[in-house]
Amino acid sequence: MSFETFDYGGDDSAARATKPLNELDDLLGTSGGERHRPAHNSLLTELDMRVMLQMVVAVVLLAVAGGLLARDVWARQARDTAFRQMMDANGRREYLHVIEGAEKFLTHPPTSGGKDAREANVVSLYSEALVHWVAQQPGKLDADTLAHVARYKQLVKSKDSGK
Repeated sequence: MSFETFDYGGDDSAARATKPLNELDDLLGTSGGERHRPAHNSLLTELDMRVMLQMVVAVVLLAVAGGLLARDVWARQARDTAFRQMMDANGRREYLHVIEGAEKFLTHPPTSGGKDAREANVVSLYSEALVHWVAQQPGKLDADTLAHVARYKQLVKSKDSGK
C-alpha cells in the first residue's frame, strides 16, 4: 500500500513557504525557511565566506599598522630621550654619557623611512666624544673601551653605507 499526499486545496502552506517573510528575505530572494538552512554551494554562502575573509584581512592589516605605529612612537621617544641626555652630557663634558646617548639614538632608527635632522649632529658629537674619552683612558685599552669603539664603527659605518 502506498501513501500518497493529496492536496485538498484548503491548505495554503505551500504558497506561504515560497512567499518572503520579511524585507531581508525579499532582498535576498529567499524565504524564511531557506535562510535558516543555507545550501553549501549557494551564492549566499560564498558571499559570507568572502565577507569573513575580508574582515580577517582587515583585522590583520589593522593589527600590523597599529604595531608599526606603536614601534615608531617608541623609537621616536627613545631617540628624543637619548638626544636630550647626550646634549646635557656634552655640556658637562661627560664623554661616556655622550657615547651611550649616541649609541641609543643611532640604534633606534625612524621606522617611517624618513631622516632625522639631528643625526648628523649626533654622529659628529659621538665621534668627538669617543676620541676624547679614549684619550682619557689610562694605559692599555680595556674591553669596555674596545667594545665602544667597535660599536662606533658598526653604527657609523651603517649610517655611511645608507647614504
